[in-house]
Amino acid sequence: MSYSLATTVYLKFSGSGLTSVCSNAVVISADAVDNIVYITQPPSTATVGQLFSAQPVLAARDWMGNPETLSGAVTFTTFTGSTCSSGSTTGLSVNATTMSAGVATTSGMSFSSAKAIYIKATVGGFTVCSTKVTVSAPVATKLVFIIQPARQVFGGVVFSTQPQIAAQDSSNATATTYVTAIALKAYKDATCTTLASGNLTPTSVTPSSGVANVTALKYSGYGPIYIGASSGALTAACSNLVQANAPGFFRGF
Repeated sequence: MSYSLATTVYLKFSGSGLTSVCSNAVVISADAVDNIVYITQPPSTATVGQLFSAQPVLAARDWMGNPETLSGAVTFTTFTGSTCSSGSTTGLSVNATTMSAGVATTSGMSFSSAKAIYIKATVGGFTVCSTKVTVSAPVATKLVFIIQPARQVFGGVVFSTQPQIAAQDSSNATATTYVTAIALKAYKDATCTTLASGNLTPTSVTPSSGVANVTALKYSGYGPIYIGASSGALTAACSNLVQANAPGFFRGF
């Protein structure tokens, strides 16, 4: 006779034509720790540099799967092999994690490059390998000025502060694989819909790792303008106001 769970039970005995009888309490204790398991697996998909949508949770178990008590620091290593024994790789970020009373909850877990990984957790001499996490680069959906152009410039003179433009995904993460040219134009209005009369140069810039550093930007005309940046199907960006002044004239605002 055996029982598969750690709990208190009572045994009832009965037979045909006999009065049944109930035993005293039988306290069934958990066995020693046999393994650790992911009771919450990491997500099947994730984005480079962003927190995992599900943060893993680990637990200690005996050989029958009953909860067990185990304490200690948890370490994590990553592999490209599904058994966590081959293809060791780096790039995992996670806050310090400690197992207490047989449970460990992680926080701040993310991965820094695009690849499929498996996460090995180790505590107290026990290890477990996670299911696969496919980490992908952010997909660009919009352009954003991460450095605005100078607010006061002189017509025909290179801007004192050159803008920097990033291609970002919907979560504002830089889409590091985006390398399509970004068109630059000068506009009269804050929504960048009506072109200004002067000439803006350069008229395009190519991003590297999702970020475009504009150089030698200048505008040939005078008056208030806004710099528009567009690329393919991405949501365009419109800069802050830039006041283009005639040489020797400076307008405060």
